[in-house]
Amino acid sequence: MAGFQKLDTPTAQGPKGLAKVVLALFTKQATVTEVKALDERFTVITLQSPAFQGVRWVAGQKMQIMLGASFVARTYTPMEWNPETGCTRLFAYAHGDSPAGEWLASLSAGDRVHVFGPRNSLDLTGIASPIVVLGDETSIGLAYAIQQQNPTLAVLCMLEVNAREHTQVALTRLPVGTAELFERQPDDQHLQALEQNLPALVASGATFVLTGKASTIQRVRRVLKSLGTPAARMPTKAYWAPGKTGLD
Repeated sequence: MAGFQKLDTPTAQGPKGLAKVVLALFTKQATVTEVKALDERFTVITLQSPAFQGVRWVAGQKMQIMLGASFVARTYTPMEWNPETGCTRLFAYAHGDSPAGEWLASLSAGDRVHVFGPRNSLDLTGIASPIVVLGDETSIGLAYAIQQQNPTLAVLCMLEVNAREHTQVALTRLPVGTAELFERQPDDQHLQALEQNLPALVASGATFVLTGKASTIQRVRRVLKSLGTPAARMPTKAYWAPGKTGLD
């Protein structure tokens, strides 16, 4: 692919010189053991590394993956972590034509990648049920991770999505509990339907985990605040914004 090289494969050059030294100092090397497509835009990646063994992981942490030798990285949310085998699974959503989308399309079992993390991103320590994950396609991995770490928690997902049908297919293959999907409309008109659910959820004492698109988070947070939701019940992390990278 133009502009991208797989790391340490027989057909591509790995990082050299200073880049190689930096990666060795600050990253872990992992092997891709499985690439499972849930739908044309949704992929679950399994990574294994001896460096992952014994690592303490909590839901909400992030992992950054170098996409090639040019120090382009993207952030993903580990869905689960096995400290005994040194395996983790990541949920990836391809945002249209993008470096991450091209990398995902080329990824296959046996590839080796350099990763940062896991590192803290969203503090969900002591989070109480019921939980409402308010986000989008990029929030699905987090919702799954929350339930995997504590299956007793009641989790509701309210997600704005580009294509309801495709997202529903992915969710049938990666269940996250109850999920309500709001297909994106011009001028964010779909958010009005989402916001109609908020008063009852606030009254129930729900904790709202806000992730995904920055502008949507800002809007929903204002509504929740107007309904009397305390900040402690609104842990927040913007994952992306149109035209920007590296928000997390």
